[in-house]
Amino acid sequence: MIAFPSIRARFLLVVIGAVAVPLAIVGLWLTQSAARSGETLLAARLDDALEQVVAEAGDRWIGLRTAMLDAADTTSPPVSTELGLALASDFRWAPSASPHTPSRVIAQPVEERNGVSVRLPTYGRNRVLSGHLDARLVLESLMPVGAGGPSAAGIVLHVVDRASGTSLSPLPFDLGLLDHDVFELRGEQWLVRRRTLEEPAISIAAAASLAPYTEPFRHAARMGAIAIPAAALIALGLAALLTRRVTRSLEELATATDAVAAGDLDRRVSESSGSEVGRVGRAFNAMTESLRVTLRQLSQQEAVVAVGAFAASLAHEVRNPLTSIRIDLQRVEERLDAHSPLRVPLARALREVQRLDQTVSGALHVARSGTIASDLVDLRVPLQRAVEVATTVFEQRRAVLEPLEFGSESIAVRGGEAALEQLFLNILLNAAQAVEGGGSSSVSVDQRVGAVQVSISDSGCGIPADHLDRVFEPFFSTKAEGTGLGLAVARQIATAHGGSIRIESSAGAGTTVWITLPLAASAARPAG
Repeated sequence: MIAFPSIRARFLLVVIGAVAVPLAIVGLWLTQSAARSGETLLAARLDDALEQVVAEAGDRWIGLRTAMLDAADTTSPPVSTELGLALASDFRWAPSASPHTPSRVIAQPVEERNGVSVRLPTYGRNRVLSGHLDARLVLESLMPVGAGGPSAAGIVLHVVDRASGTSLSPLPFDLGLLDHDVFELRGEQWLVRRRTLEEPAISIAAAASLAPYTEPFRHAARMGAIAIPAAALIALGLAALLTRRVTRSLEELATATDAVAAGDLDRRVSESSGSEVGRVGRAFNAMTESLRVTLRQLSQQEAVVAVGAFAASLAHEVRNPLTSIRIDLQRVEERLDAHSPLRVPLARALREVQRLDQTVSGALHVARSGTIASDLVDLRVPLQRAVEVATTVFEQRRAVLEPLEFGSESIAVRGGEAALEQLFLNILLNAAQAVEGGGSSSVSVDQRVGAVQVSISDSGCGIPADHLDRVFEPFFSTKAEGTGLGLAVARQIATAHGGSIRIESSAGAGTTVWITLPLAASAARPAG
């Protein structure tokens, strides 16, 4: 049989799938985007640095170009000195190599120094080309101070004379690396950006290591990679704690459901929680109790049917002998003298036989139809008869049934006199069994508005709490000699009269039975 994971395990799997996995994906995305973010930032820095250098070189070139063209019109040494200062180098003047072209040429410096080769056309009168002005400008005349080395931001600028392909600034690494947009140097990646100037004909490259720019992002990504799983674990732990009570309640409910399905209708679940789970628990308990009551009622109905069948058989078996006994007693009565002392007990015996016959007939009628006669009955009569009959039983068991005292007014109810006598007698006989050997019992009547309540109390052994809700079930008895029909018939008679019966008892503290019946003025006439 396949074992499915518990509700809690499935819930935690959902949390992992819905929270932890997306957080892990976000962490990986942050790690990957860290390098791109640093590269984008460095590229922007390099572009800004190149734009500034190009702008300043352009401005300086315009000034130098103007100065050189003006100097080409004179050959005086002061002008040469001025030009040399402007060019930040030593220059000397020499005649043109071509006698056909009137021109002025600024020759190479005396010392072989790197510089930017420039050639400027010179014009005479009427804007006629008169020659060219050639010069080699040192890098410092075009670039800001320190532009040829690493800056404070770690950016390295490199300038190349495009005319000669000469490198004009020192580099801390191989020049060929600048041919790539990205290169690796000493374990670090470097980014390269380039700009080209038409005048002067130079190329400027800016390079910087990616590490200072990507490292903060990578550090943040690493922290995120640590924080995100930690947050996921915390979330998972909180989810486990928060769901522990819920899943425990659900597991308890599932266990109780299995128990009820197996027939344990007394199983209950806790109802302390005010949440939806608590509501489900309360609904489950109510449903189980309703099912238990329904099944018990069905069982009782089946028992009532059995009682009806039993009563029919009993009536047939009892009434025939009673008829014979009554006939024999009547024959004896006919032969006795009018003043014979035997006539009193004989009359009593005939009354008891008649009462038994009526009781059997009434019980049979109630068991079969659940209804009783609707005669106007003084409740004192059947109750007094029941007390008189029960008194003999109490005396036989060496117990005491206290005498019953009534008021002068009648207590009118509607019903069957024999059935009511049977109702009270059944309860009194149960009390006699409970107080056997020195106990006592008492009967009281309390007439209220619209109803009368008869209470029968005894000082007997009491009824255990786990038996109280079953004492009215047919054939259930706490005594070995009991039939389990006395209280079942008593309740059926009380119900048929539109009344009720209830019991209060505890083990060792005695029992009290309350029978409540409607008075004749407010009694509902049962349907016949």
